[in-house]
Amino acid sequence: MSDNGRSETYIDVVLKGRSLPALLDSGCERSVCARRLCRNVKVTPAKTELYAANLTPIDIVGTARLPLIVHGMKMSVDVYVTESVDELILGYDFLERNKREWLFSEHRVVINGLSIRLHNRSSKCTVRRIYVRESVVVPPDTSVNVPIRMPLVSLSTPKGDWLTEPIEVRTGLLASRTLLSGDDRFAAIALMNVSGTNQALCKGLGLGMAALCPGMLSVLSLSLTSAPRMPSH
Repeated sequence: MSDNGRSETYIDVVLKGRSLPALLDSGCERSVCARRLCRNVKVTPAKTELYAANLTPIDIVGTARLPLIVHGMKMSVDVYVTESVDELILGYDFLERNKREWLFSEHRVVINGLSIRLHNRSSKCTVRRIYVRESVVVPPDTSVNVPIRMPLVSLSTPKGDWLTEPIEVRTGLLASRTLLSGDDRFAAIALMNVSGTNQALCKGLGLGMAALCPGMLSVLSLSLTSAPRMPSH
């Protein structure tokens, strides 16, 4: 479900003893799962192309069969595993199997004859978590551009640019406010180390959140276009 005035609709599942919400998305042809949720599941390498609704490419790590428990029922679902999405998305393939019916007006789904109440979460389509893409050491009294990744909350995350807020990652290690493109393949945030010692950042470390800033580039373009032309020499 997208953020166009509709609530995201979730179902509670248990994966390897861990309870978590899964997004039901009938507009997603295949189910997708964040790699961080598949640490105890066998992942088979695979090469395929997958795109979000805004045409952002989704890098696929591989495929996996997740053993899920849904309201006491054991079942399995085949998913694409990726670091570009931050949660479990159960797509059309999940809904189509085992006589699943989605009763939109009643806010419930029927799976193998069992009626399950759905619940909503506040829309997170306008925020993305930030993680360190690869391990980096920031020397003392130095500013380093640290590569980061920003997984999508869902495949319907709107297209646009994203703004991070300045934060203190840990004592003496400061992250700057940064304007980032929606395509995070080459994204980086400047971190300044004033702690006096080396600061090691491991891959996957969280660096806060980025918020969608629609219209930011159009405002910048307008400012540049409206600026007086400098005389040529």
